[in-house]
Amino acid sequence: LSEKSLSTTIVFATILAFALYSELSYQIIIWAAAVNFISLVRLYYAYIYKKEPYRYSLQTWYQKFILLAFATGTLVSFLGFGFIPSLDPYYQIFVLSALLGLTAGATISLSSDWKIATVYITIIIIPLILITSLQETPLRFILSILLVVFYISQIIMIIKSYTQEEQIKSLTKDNETLLEENKQFIADMVHQIRTPLTVIMTNTSLLEMKHQLHDSDYIKQINSSINILSNSY
Repeated sequence: LSEKSLSTTIVFATILAFALYSELSYQIIIWAAAVNFISLVRLYYAYIYKKEPYRYSLQTWYQKFILLAFATGTLVSFLGFGFIPSLDPYYQIFVLSALLGLTAGATISLSSDWKIATVYITIIIIPLILITSLQETPLRFILSILLVVFYISQIIMIIKSYTQEEQIKSLTKDNETLLEENKQFIADMVHQIRTPLTVIMTNTSLLEMKHQLHDSDYIKQINSSINILSNSY
């Protein structure tokens, strides 16, 4: 997740801890503390990566990112399957809405790597679907269906976002290749123009020396034209 998303996660966990303390007591405090701790660790690693990107290999950075991202997803998921059964319907809807909002934000932040994004939202949403379908409430089937629709829509969005990024990368690469080809073409053209100009300049100088045509209008025009072309290329 981005630094902005991690900050949002910290705020999210803190607000939920206050909102659900009357229902879950110290359990929600422990959960919020765990989420905030992992989020702070991730913010620390993001800071270190900016300052010292070569402290670890790229593979090690990636492994740390995956491990901490999935740990965050598991803790967030626990809010659903661990606490929802012990809450009254009002708080269940509240927690459900909060989880969906957080998941949607995470989907956008992680969409550059569709595999991680897919696993992340699967960790959160699938247990939520199961626990919602098992609740003895009149709306359990409707909520379960809505969660399935939400999950599918998030997967589609991840795939579309990833595809668009790949297309942008491909177009950028093509533009860079075209730019290099244009630079090479211009360099070749300049070389092809300067080579005959050098020959003309040399022969003009020889004519001046041999026939003493320093004041000839023709020679002056030739030299002037050569200088203009040389300065242009």
